[in-house]
Amino acid sequence: MDVIWLILYVFVYVWGSGEPPLIKNSPPANCQEAEQEFNLIKEEYLHNPKLFKNEIDPEAFRSLINGLFQAEGHIGAYFPYKDSLKSQFILAIGQNYSKEAVILLLQLQHALGGIGQFKLELASTVPCILSFW
Repeated sequence: MDVIWLILYVFVYVWGSGEPPLIKNSPPANCQEAEQEFNLIKEEYLHNPKLFKNEIDPEAFRSLINGLFQAEGHIGAYFPYKDSLKSQFILAIGQNYSKEAVILLLQLQHALGGIGQFKLELASTVPCILSFW
């Protein structure tokens, strides 16, 4: 798989006459900054959801979320009580924190009728992980 990326990189860089396209993202330094930024974006989204509506076809959005869930999603079940067979199911998607990830997951929450919760977690390799479940 790494060979394919190397070939694509060389193709874009050498024959494309320039730098390969990179996403410019400056994530917050820690989860506290990410939480403050997340709350501002969420508040802005709640007041005016049209700000974040891209002209994306609903079928294309569904396909994007399906692919995201297959790559980064989790489905599971757990027993909330030690002495009970009652189980709780969980569906979750986790992403490295970025403004784009916040907007995408807020759009997903909106498409699902407002259900779901968000969680920001510390990680060892990146400053913060944004989870939607």
